Amino acid sequence: MANSKIIRGCIFDLDGTLLDSVELRIDAWKKAFEHEGINVDADTIRPLIGIPGVELVRRIGGNPSKIEMMQEDNFRQSMKEVHYFPDVYSTIDQLYRNGFAISIVTSSRRTMMEKMDLPIQDYVCIDDVKIGKPDPEPYIKALEKMHLKGDEVVVVGDVETDLIPAKKIGAIAVLVRHGREIETEIADFYIDDIKEIIPLIKFINKTKKI
Repeated sequence: MANSKIIRGCIFDLDGTLLDSVELRIDAWKKAFEHEGINVDADTIRPLIGIPGVELVRRIGGNPSKIEMMQEDNFRQSMKEVHYFPDVYSTIDQLYRNGFAISIVTSSRRTMMEKMDLPIQDYVCIDDVKIGKPDPEPYIKALEKMHLKGDEVVVVGDVETDLIPAKKIGAIAVLVRHGREIETEIADFYIDDIKEIIPLIKFINKTKKI
């Protein structure tokens, strides 16, 4: 790894990675589908969280744009219950202070992002791209904003949808578990909490210098 570039940036997923919001997202989707007479259980929705909303609806059924917008409205109404995982702000602050470029890549709409108290101001949302996750387009846009190459970043996500494009851009894929028992062949590394990304980057950069 002696000639490999060191890590200079981090790209984070939002829902389920930085934001403890997956269950509320699922509930928002369930209510949106039910409004249209479509009954769908949480276990069907859960693995689809993170892909573009329109695509999620297409996989289940119904009017994509209508149900997606209802889901956004439902989620917006529950935002007071949403919070970031405990170590997010301190970790992001430390990354910034150490000179790392940071971005969020999310399938959320810009109208939603603008209403949130984001720990990271640089983001790529579904409105910025033609194709969302797991296509690499949003990650390529994030790299352009960060002025970095794929092998200079780690991508942190909580599902394979976040990690598949990471591998396509040549980034290191990190799965954050947040207490879940989950395995995937796509992840290069696992962390249990966001704060562990700092010692992990130090380890990766030390290894790359060898």
